[in-house]
This record gives sequence, C-alpha cells and structure tokens, in this order.
Amino acid sequence: MNPCLLPLLLVLAVTGCTHGTLARQLVRAPNRQSAPPFKAGAMTAGFTAVPVPGREPGVVLDAQVIEPGDWRLAYACTVERTKRALTATIQMSYDKPGAFTAAPKGTVILLHGYRQQKEQMLPWALSLAQRGYRCVLVDLRGHGASTGEWIGFGAFEVEDMRSVLDALTARRLVAGKVGVMGVSLGASVGIQWAGADPRVVTVVALEPFADPRSAIDTMIHAFDPFRRRLWWASEGTIRKAIAEAPGKAGFTWADVDVPKAAAAVSGPILFIHGADDAMVPPEHSRRLSARAPAGSRLLLLPGEDHITLPLRLQPTDGIVQEWFDRNLAENPPAQATWDQEAVRSMGRSTAPLPDGAPSGQ
Repeated sequence: MNPCLLPLLLVLAVTGCTHGTLARQLVRAPNRQSAPPFKAGAMTAGFTAVPVPGREPGVVLDAQVIEPGDWRLAYACTVERTKRALTATIQMSYDKPGAFTAAPKGTVILLHGYRQQKEQMLPWALSLAQRGYRCVLVDLRGHGASTGEWIGFGAFEVEDMRSVLDALTARRLVAGKVGVMGVSLGASVGIQWAGADPRVVTVVALEPFADPRSAIDTMIHAFDPFRRRLWWASEGTIRKAIAEAPGKAGFTWADVDVPKAAAAVSGPILFIHGADDAMVPPEHSRRLSARAPAGSRLLLLPGEDHITLPLRLQPTDGIVQEWFDRNLAENPPAQATWDQEAVRSMGRSTAPLPDGAPSGQ
C-alpha cells in the first residue's frame, strides 16, 4: 500500500464511524445512553401506576394516573441568566387530597420532552387535577421508566399512545373527553397521535417541532451542552447523521409528518411558544398553526425560550386550564376570559395565526 494513502483512509474510516455513531445516538433510547434525570417513582409515589405493553416486543410504557382534587400545589420558578449559563430554581410542594373529585371534567394525558421524563410534567398535571381533570403522566418509549431500544419522534410513539389509551379505557380510567398536553417532542407526538386517533379531541402544544430534522439540527447548534459534546462533529458529519438516523431505528423521516397530522386533528389546538426560542424557533408553531383546525390559537410569549417556557407554570396554567374547560368539559364557558389585552397585561402577547388560518376568535 502506498504510505501516502494511509492518512486519507484513516480519515475516511473515522468520518464514516463518527456520523454513523451520531446517527444511532439520535434515535437510540435516551435511558439506554444515560440515567434518567429523576429516579423512577421518586416524585410519583402514591399515584395509580398503569404499565402498558407496547405493540412490539420489548416496549413497556410507564403511566401514572393523578385523580382530580385539591392537591394544595405550591409552585415557584425563578430563572437567572448569565452569558455562560441559565439557572432555574424550582420550589414545589403538594399534598394528597383527603378526597378526590367524584366526577372528573375530562381526561388529560401529558407528554414530556426529548431526554426528559414524565416528572417534567408533574406541576402541569397537578395544576389540571386541581381544576377537576383526571391526568395521566406517561414516559415515552426509551425515556424514564419506559422501555424500548429506539425512539421515532412520532413514527413509533403514535401506536404507543393508542395502546396507552386502550389500556386506560380497559381499566375504566378514562373519564369524559380526552385531551393531550405535550412539551417539545411530547407536543409533536401529541399532535401526531391526535391526528391519527379521533378519541383525542384537543391538544395543547408547548414549543412543538414541525420538522424533526431541522429541529435536531438547530438544537445541536443552539444548545451549548449538545454542541460541546459534539465538538468533534463537522457540519457534514451532522447532516449525514441526521439523514441516516431513522434508518438505524427502522423508520423514515417521511413517517413523521407533523403538519399533516395537525390538519387531521378532530378539534382545535392551542400552540404556545417562546418568542425567544432558538432551539426550536417559533416558526415551527407558525407552520403547524397554518394547518390546524378551526378554533386553534397561537400564543407567543416574549422573553421565554425552549428551557424556560415549560418551567413557567404561572400565569400560563390558567390559559391551559381554560382551554381544556372549553374543549373537554361537559358545560364549557361561553367564551374565553383571556383575550389579547388580558394576556398582554400579564407581560405576554398573543400572535394571530398566519393568513388564511382560523384564529378561533
């Protein structure tokens, strides 16, 4: 062998290896790559556990049911920003009610974000439970306490969620109409599920992605911990990894069509997005809202980004509660009490849907 060719062959071998390795990391179950953020059961003890076998071998989903009642939730979040870091301090407490509400207003299923787990959604679930809803926290496949070797950004998770609702129905744990609330990955999975399952009548989507490929690329570049971890990866390596990732898990990016799913949802969708979100920019929600059913709304929150938005329970929780009251409750309020002026008075602002899309006003 010509010795001059050896360095070139080594470079080609390393390049091929690294983009293939990254491709697998993007779709391999996060809980197989590192320990989940929270110890399983640490924050959900006392809720009703519902293990749900998936429709393929090796997948068991962990779900926890929270009954409606006065949980005496106390929650506060403060955020400090510097040029190098963002620090969020959360204080939360709650107590199990002495008695639960006999007749839930409806059922809300809550879905977490990428590399998170169901505990991320616990404050939202308790807030809605206090409003009278039976809430169900779910670890998506490969996250938290759920099993599974690969994730599919919705390609697999839609069928998983059908199985969850089937299991809840079989155990008579579904009360009234069903809605879903999700954050980031969970929001996009929720939209895809609702678009394929008419039993889900409304969605609250916090910072969803319209296109997982562009969202992954943007997140790698905008989220410093990801970029530092991938310091070795060239732009070409990242592009190849994103393109090849679905093939490692057995799906295609064409299987993840969130805008098409949004158009197929049987009821309205509430989109909430941080106006300063650099990881999954607000354009994703704008694209989805342009395809959403009549009555859908888009709410942009200035000063919030991909990290802070789901952590800020107040005052957004009141808007979410009222949304579910209007779309799930048996006797919904005649009209929303949060109009654009009311939201602006809280230091936020609403944004109209794109031209040609229904605003629900």
